Amino acid sequence: MRDEGTDPTGGPQGALARGEAGRTDFRGLGPTTGALLGLGADLGRLFDHLVRRQGSLTFSQYQLLALLRAAHPEPREPWELGRGLGSGSAHVTMLLDQLQRAGLVERQTHGKDRRRRWVHLTEAGRERVEQVAERVRALESRILEGALRSEEAERMGELAERLRAVLVELTASDLSFLLLAEPGHEPHPEDL
Repeated sequence: MRDEGTDPTGGPQGALARGEAGRTDFRGLGPTTGALLGLGADLGRLFDHLVRRQGSLTFSQYQLLALLRAAHPEPREPWELGRGLGSGSAHVTMLLDQLQRAGLVERQTHGKDRRRRWVHLTEAGRERVEQVAERVRALESRILEGALRSEEAERMGELAERLRAVLVELTASDLSFLLLAEPGHEPHPEDL
């Protein structure tokens, strides 16, 4: 008898490798959550591969440049960029250091407060992000058109935004009550 947990061709791991994550339990999660996590990871890898090849950027660097491009010509502060990326200050600082060395962004002091900085998109940064954005939009269209009808794609976008709103709410709340839960019992915060 073979061990399905480790069999690369027939067990759950083989199913993941064959793109069947939606039909199996993904790391102890239900099939919908497993499919969404798998989809997110696959999309992240695909878009990262694209922007690395087309723009010599990581996907995180591209996203930061895209945030600056959307605000251009207005500058942004690093904390605003972190919020837009969903990243902490150390990660944003690392990205800004890399992008500044590449000549794609500039940081300037923020008025009289020398501890604060404005981040500006340079002309080279604007050109790079616009060039890569065309490729990103083309790939996005190909993915969506290959899998969904236009009304399905629109509905999926709406559902994804609803899920993200719940995630933001949960992230902002105190989840300690979940840590105290007994298996199979979902306590409510009022119960504690």
